[in-house]
Formats: sequence, structure tokens, C-alpha cells
Amino acid sequence: MKYESRIFAALLVAPLLLCLACTDGAPSAESSPKAKPEQDLAITFGGFVQNGPEDQLLDGQCQANLTRDVLQCDMHNGLMKWNITEIAFQVIRTGDREDERHYYRQRISIAPLQTETVTIKLGMQLPADTRVSIKGGTARTLTHWQWLVVGAKGQNVDAS
Repeated sequence: MKYESRIFAALLVAPLLLCLACTDGAPSAESSPKAKPEQDLAITFGGFVQNGPEDQLLDGQCQANLTRDVLQCDMHNGLMKWNITEIAFQVIRTGDREDERHYYRQRISIAPLQTETVTIKLGMQLPADTRVSIKGGTARTLTHWQWLVVGAKGQNVDAS
């Protein structure tokens, strides 16, 4: 009977000791660095953060693929205090009865003063460009669509 009670006590105490050993050596949640929260950034038509410095902007160049259903954009983060984590685009098809506006959000990681490629699957086909010849033999290409950055999310690199 004595032997059985010792086994029973050992079975009760062993899990407690293991549990204490696991929690003593584990780093606490307070000591590990927390990820900086994302913040919504209101972007103006010029690519600036609303009420932000006008010498810093989020801008780039976009081109359609051959089938005109994907945009490939090289986006430059000129916002010195922000790591960009998401970009919101507006694509406008012009020349239709009414200009059609379509919105797209794309997750990305762009550090300040860096350029990254963003690929946007449109789910529609952009209208073809028109080549117009002008007197003197020069040709001009008219596009029937436009794009804008209308918003972004980012993490402030200055915040502690």
C-alpha cells in the first residue's frame, strides 16, 4: 500500500514540476519585441500622405501585360517614416459610357526609399490603346485607362 501511495504522489507531482520547468525558462510575452501595428495612410492624388511632407511620395509606373488583364507596377516608397505593407489602387477605364472605377488592394512590403514590383490581376480587360498620327509624321499613343494609388497601410519606422 505504501508503494502505491508513493507512485500516486509521484504521478501527481511530476506534471507540476514539468509545468514549472517549462514556464521558468520561456521568455515572457512582455520581453519579446512586438510587431509594430499597421496604420491606414490616406494618400492624396499626388501620392503624398495627407497632411504629410510634400517632398515624400508613394509613386510608380504601371503597365498592362499583353492580354491587358494584369497590371505590373514598379512602386517606389518615398515615404521616409513608413514601411508600406499594403497599397490600394484605383483603375479607371475611360471611354465607356461612364468611366468605370475598379479598386484593388495588394499586400506588399516596401521599405523607405525602396522600389518593389506589384502584380495586380484585374479580373477585366483594359481597353486597347489608340495610336494617333499627327502632322509631321509623329505618332502619339492614347491610353483609355488610368491608375492611381488611393490608399496604403504601413508601419511607422520611428515608433517605438
